[in-house]
Parts: sequence; C-alpha cells; structure tokens
Amino acid sequence: MAETADWRCDFCAAPDPVWLYPARTFPTYQVSSATTDYTGESQGAWLACADCRTFIERVAANPADRERFARRCATILARSLQFSQRQVLPQVEEIHAGFFANRLGTGRPWTAADATDEPPPPLRITPLD
Repeated sequence: MAETADWRCDFCAAPDPVWLYPARTFPTYQVSSATTDYTGESQGAWLACADCRTFIERVAANPADRERFARRCATILARSLQFSQRQVLPQVEEIHAGFFANRLGTGRPWTAADATDEPPPPLRITPLD
C-alpha cells in the first residue's frame, strides 16, 4: 500500500486529503516551445482537503464563492512556488473552471484504503501532434 503522506489535495496541495470528487479527464493548459507543443491534462478524480471540500460545497450553493476559493488556493500555491498570488490566480481560475465543468457528482470520503497505488501526478504533460 502506498503511503498516504504522499497524497495531496489537488486544489491547494495540502496533505491529508479527505474527499474524492469524480471528474472527466480534460485538458488544463497548453504550452508551446520552439520545437514542441505540450498540453496538460487532468486525469479523472480530484482529491480535496477538508478546507477545499468546504469551499467546493459552498460553490455549489453560491457560485460567488468560486472566486474566493480560487484566491485562497492561488495564495497558498503562490507562497509555495515563490510567485505572487496575482501571477498564479489566472491559472488557478482556469483549472478550477475545468474542474467544475467536468465534475461528475458529489464525491465521497477518501480514506487510506483508497491509497492502494502510487499517488498520480496532478497533471500529465503530453506532446501535441
């Protein structure tokens, strides 16, 4: 069994996710270099920590909370990446929009019993043809 300490919230990267939200796989971003284009793809279900789960449930009841949720996650991620929140916020908003558009249902509790495989990378990067 994989160590659960390696699993993180897919929204803010906090340890100890508690909830699993099913979602369709969807592209999250595209980056181009001089020789290759890459696309990032979200792979299926998303894990959420207790705080992010609270925000996700609030967004369902009050869509205005979506902006507060994105700002919260952008602030946390920017701090860990050593960027400003302003630099990170547009990407977080876009990724969250993809999650909410591709979410499949209400989700369920996530426990250590679910951690039977290695934790997936949050995004898969593949070259575009």
